[in-house]
Amino acid sequence: MRQLRETYGNHVVYVLFLCGYFGIDYLKYAEGIDWVWEHRINDLAQLGL
Repeated sequence: MRQLRETYGNHVVYVLFLCGYFGIDYLKYAEGIDWVWEHRINDLAQLGL
């Protein structure tokens, strides 16, 4: 995410759409990235998507 912001500015929107199981070890790498679980797809509306 840092590299995206350095290249394109602070207005970059990057959202992971997660399906299945992801352990906490995986999600710690998503710092600064919004993510939405497949069973909560309506949360995309909160992100303006």
